[in-house]
Amino acid sequence: MSMVVRNNLSAINTLNTLNRNHSALIKSLQTVATGMRINSAKDDASGYAISERMRVEIASLDQANRNTQNGMSMMKVAEGAVQSTVDILKTLKEKVINAANDTNTDADRMQIQKELDQSIDQINDNANLTYNGKYLVDGSKNGKSDGTYTALTNESLSEKTNGGIRLTALKDRNEQNLNIQSSDSVTVSYVQQGKTYTTTFQVGNSTLQDIFIKAEAIDGSTQTFADQTNTSVGIASGAPSSEAVIEQRTQLYNAWQASETALTNAKNAVNAQQGVVDGTQATIDSAQAAVISLTALQSAVSSTFSALSNAVTNNSDSVTYTKAGPYSTAAPTVNAAGITAGFNDWVSGGVDTSIATSPAPNQLSDNGNEEFFYAVVDGSTIGGNTYTLNNPSASITAIRSNYSNYKTAYNTYASTDYTATSGTKGYGDKALSYANADLADANSHMASEQATLASLESARDAAQVDRDTKAGAYNSMFGPFLLYGDNVGVDYAGQLQTTPDLGSAITVTANGLGVDGQISGLTISVSDSNGNIKKSVNAVLDAWTESIRGENASPEDNALVLQTGSRANQAIKIRLSDMRAQALGLQGKDGTTLNVSTQEKANAAINVLDNALQKALDQQTTIGSIESRLAYTSANLTTAIENLTASESTIRDADMAKAMTEYTKNNILMQASQAMLAQANQNNNQVLSLLR
Repeated sequence: MSMVVRNNLSAINTLNTLNRNHSALIKSLQTVATGMRINSAKDDASGYAISERMRVEIASLDQANRNTQNGMSMMKVAEGAVQSTVDILKTLKEKVINAANDTNTDADRMQIQKELDQSIDQINDNANLTYNGKYLVDGSKNGKSDGTYTALTNESLSEKTNGGIRLTALKDRNEQNLNIQSSDSVTVSYVQQGKTYTTTFQVGNSTLQDIFIKAEAIDGSTQTFADQTNTSVGIASGAPSSEAVIEQRTQLYNAWQASETALTNAKNAVNAQQGVVDGTQATIDSAQAAVISLTALQSAVSSTFSALSNAVTNNSDSVTYTKAGPYSTAAPTVNAAGITAGFNDWVSGGVDTSIATSPAPNQLSDNGNEEFFYAVVDGSTIGGNTYTLNNPSASITAIRSNYSNYKTAYNTYASTDYTATSGTKGYGDKALSYANADLADANSHMASEQATLASLESARDAAQVDRDTKAGAYNSMFGPFLLYGDNVGVDYAGQLQTTPDLGSAITVTANGLGVDGQISGLTISVSDSNGNIKKSVNAVLDAWTESIRGENASPEDNALVLQTGSRANQAIKIRLSDMRAQALGLQGKDGTTLNVSTQEKANAAINVLDNALQKALDQQTTIGSIESRLAYTSANLTTAIENLTASESTIRDADMAKAMTEYTKNNILMQASQAMLAQANQNNNQVLSLLR
């Protein structure tokens, strides 16, 4: 090997190795010291970028979680305020029920009024509670809205109910009539701006809409209930424009007039058929009387002959007669049995079988006994022969009379168009048969006419309902308008709202917009003519609940926004309602509070408190649901942070066992390379030995 002095190549090579070992040792020291595999972009450029993005996401989620926790704290403050209001309203409900009891004097009610006023003032204090300087439930955190109209809906009345139906025809949800009588009285009360308005009227022919027409008339200076020109009512009824309203009125009027004509025709048809039924009844009555008369005549003839038979039996003298022709002129002895046989033959088989529909009484068969009996009864001479009875009885006169009556009745019924029954009949039996057949036919005819009458009456009733429905629909377009159907109005977002079950219901709407125009409570009570409250009726007719809350217009969207995510628009929007006493319907804008100074006003206040309590509970439910959601959101964020941290650790954190091993290796190599560099530098000193 050659030896050079100017370039110590072994030292240079060793130095290069030493530098590499030094760099590796420094990196190992940094890894061990920081615990991270990636300490700068040069360690792992792509891994460093991914790790940094994850760190940003983790930090963002941490802040979002803190936002969520702060939001929950804010909602707890709001919930506390609303809960306090709910507690006050529950107490006030007890107070107004107490005030509605007539065991209290007016002075007692004034004391209750004072307590009520203070409680209402506290409700306002609750609504003005703040969090970090922000008012929460004073109505300032509403969303953007054009305002809403209060809508009160009754879902207890029949689904077929409309504004034009008469109160006496009202039915409940199960189609059972409420049994409101025309002599009953109706008291209707409503509360607006803290003032109670009440009126009472007799039912008479009033319709459901008349309740609100009469209520509207209490305060004639303002319009309380909406008509069909109201925006919310127009949209809900499908007639949002004035032109559409006019067109709808025209169509409804024409339909009403057509239904009036149909009803008149139906009534005329019923009346005409009633005349037919009455005539048929007269025929039945006459036939019934004839049957009774003929039965009596038959019985009388039988009794008369029995008397004659007894007379003959008691008189032993013989009956003698002479007659030319086939009969012997001998004087036979006719005893009681012979007379009876002759009579029975006359009654049962005396008429020729050839006689059909109108046999004459003198068409007798050539029978000796019969001829004899006919002569005796009729008192006539046959063939120039005179028939005599020894010691004739007065019974013969009676037989003659009854037989004459028989002939008259028989001839009357023989003229009717009936076919004779099979076999031969006696005069009385035949007449009675005709009478019975006539009666059966009349009864059958009556049944048919009565069925026709029932059908016509059913059609008349249906025409009456149709007429009332159309008349109500037309009349409802003037004055207070009652929506009937599943649409109840428009909410704050401008969306058409329906009944929860999409069933048909009756809805009355406030004419005024927002809080100022709201109807705080509506109470309807029916009493009978003796003043007794009809509770079963009121349970249905007084079931008006607030389906749309009256809220003020808000040109700006002031709803609270909680940023709960690491991305834009990952937020929860919270719209809080107005919990002030005025918004709850307990106070007017001039400071007038709900009045319980009389029993009537206290009774009306009960429904106002129910509606106010429902508003507060709805708000509490909203806040509670938001709190529940925020709790889930926080848990989700915590889980996301945990998982992202684990992922970032996999990318960036060092495996310490491996790092320590690497450090030990690099440390040893560093020391070895230093020793070898020293040795390489020492080797060049050997060249000096050549100079000696």
